[in-house]
Amino acid sequence: MTRTRSFLSASFRARASIGFLGSILAASASHAQVSVVLEAEIDNTLYAQSGDLSNGAGYFLFIGHTAQSISRRALLRFDVSGIPAGSTIAAAELTVNMNQTMAGDELFHAHRALESWGEGASAAGGPEGQGGPAQSGDATWTHRQFPACTWTTPGGTLAPTPSGSVVIGNITGSYSFTGAGLAADVQSWIDGAAPNHGWVLAHESTTGNRTAKRLGSRTYPGVPDRPSLTVTYVAGAGGGAVNYCGPAVLNSSGCAATTWWSGSYTVADDDFTITANDLPAGQFGYFIASQNQGVVMPPSSSGVVCLGANIGRFDEPGQVVTGPSGAVTLGLGAFPTNPIVPVVPGDTWNFQCWYRDAGNTSNFSDGLQVTFD
Repeated sequence: MTRTRSFLSASFRARASIGFLGSILAASASHAQVSVVLEAEIDNTLYAQSGDLSNGAGYFLFIGHTAQSISRRALLRFDVSGIPAGSTIAAAELTVNMNQTMAGDELFHAHRALESWGEGASAAGGPEGQGGPAQSGDATWTHRQFPACTWTTPGGTLAPTPSGSVVIGNITGSYSFTGAGLAADVQSWIDGAAPNHGWVLAHESTTGNRTAKRLGSRTYPGVPDRPSLTVTYVAGAGGGAVNYCGPAVLNSSGCAATTWWSGSYTVADDDFTITANDLPAGQFGYFIASQNQGVVMPPSSSGVVCLGANIGRFDEPGQVVTGPSGAVTLGLGAFPTNPIVPVVPGDTWNFQCWYRDAGNTSNFSDGLQVTFD
């Protein structure tokens, strides 16, 4: 069985209308609550018996413990960059569809993931419960991106306090994780307080027997049976920062480079710093920016440009970074597009890091979308 997912399908198939595959369910006056339903951008299963197993392209996700007391955990990430910056998140609900189990009622938690991870082309055979050989970029029990980029904590580095919980029984159908922490996570992601690495779904106990549940993945043939995230918010004006266009293509370090920020996205503060992590050690790079998003695969690069027209380069002395990580404070008074323009409140800019990789090739990080206020 062969089921593959390209970088673009993993990163951009969710980008349509407000939620990038979301659908607005309700909207009215300017301060009314709006609900949007998002499909998962990437997902995967972690199989505790081996660090070489994954199911990135599979139809199913697994959580709980097998009859042999071996743990399974699921990873889910949703693209929330379509929610307007400055919005107030009122509620968030994560829904999964359980289609097979030998267990009765079991309590599961959704924990915020603390490290980036990937979805590769691995595809388990049969009912998929034993996983398949991990492929490049796959998350496994030991790797956040197989074969060389590892979790700090095997089984997925996660926040200790659950963001949401649900009891899943033995009746097939939909079950929803609820809890104030889910809305708090989404709020932190759109505000730029924390990077969006999604959630780890895990049984309440690290040990157990016959607690496993099989769920539909984001490529399950029946769309209603795929995971979804319902976010209810009040649109507002303000700043925010959120990653998009990820995970990026793996580089020679074995990881996918990521961008983030620090300081302030308030223009008057003029204190915005952009950072890049998981770059190849000793290789140089610089940040690029545009007010537009796009998808370009340069023939001379192994990565993907996620910026649109009129791209500016921050490559002046003092702005060049050297791996494995680097940070540059950008003067907001003059961004090097053509023509040079200042950043003004309300502007949305998109950033990436271009960098040299081993073998005289180049690559790109994921994207960072920033709305300044």
